[in-house]
Order: sequence, then C-alpha cells, then structure tokens
Amino acid sequence: TAYAINHIAPSVRICAELTEASNEQHLRRINVQDVVVSTDYSGYLLGNAVFSPGILQLIKELLSYERGSSFYSAPVPRAFLGRTAGELANYYKTERNAILTAIVVREKGLTLDSLLRGETSEIDEFIRQRFAEADRDLFAGDKGTSRVIVNPPADMQLEKNHDVIFIASAPPPKE
Repeated sequence: TAYAINHIAPSVRICAELTEASNEQHLRRINVQDVVVSTDYSGYLLGNAVFSPGILQLIKELLSYERGSSFYSAPVPRAFLGRTAGELANYYKTERNAILTAIVVREKGLTLDSLLRGETSEIDEFIRQRFAEADRDLFAGDKGTSRVIVNPPADMQLEKNHDVIFIASAPPPKE
C-alpha cells in the first residue's frame, strides 16, 4: 500500500505500522518517513511496570485520547519566533497549563538550488536548463527530514522551521 501511495502521490507524507522489524528496510527504501514497529516498545513497558511504578500509567494516559493529557504538536507561535524555548515553556505552563517536551526541527528536502548552491556558472545554468526541459520535478519524492530535540535547552532560539510538542489536556488554539 505504501509503495502504491508513494508512486501515485510522491509528495504525500507516509507513516506505517509493522509487526515485524525486518520489513522496515522495505518501507525506508520507498521514503516512508515514520515507521512504528509495534513490538519495539513492549519490553520497555513491561520492564517499567515492574521496576518503575507509575511510568506505564503515564505512558498509557499520554497515548490515549480518552482520558487526561495527551501529546500535541503545533508550529511555534508567531509571537515566540526569535525568542527562546525557555520563554515558550514558561508561557505554556503559566498560560495554558501545558508542558513543552520537544522541538521538532523541520529540514528542507533536496532541491536543485541546494545542490548548485546558488552558483551562476555556465555549467550550473546548463544543468538548470536541462532540468527545466525535463518538465518533471525530480525532487518531488524528497520530503525533507525532521530532527526531534527532547527537553530542549532553555536558551534554544525558536525559528520558523520549528514545531513544538507539548503535553496538555486540550489541543492548542488555532493561530
């Protein structure tokens, strides 16, 4: 199914679940961004149930929409662009009773300009012309990558390509 979706709509973000980790390589080969292997976490959860009482219940609550708090993701509020993660964490806690847990840094996918680095040499212009004549976006399948910084440093400066992940009892209001 993932292969068919990728072939029909290469710019669509694809996430998949597997029951066997050995099949993950096949999904990575066709640029599936996120793969959940359901058996990866059962040992961790069972171990914590025995040795760290309360962690299993916490994880169950955070992963459930039926009760309590959940994880939410949103772009950095415009008012906090250029400010620090510490300032945003304080705002979330005091104004929304939410806990900032991570920053997602969205990195651009591969583009022709990033390959050529903005050069204006004759060779670069020839390459640009050949790509234009191809009349296809050869980079459409590259959807970029994301890096997650859990418990970000308080002095981390927030940028336009950042999203925030936080724990709250309700989703964020639309900006």
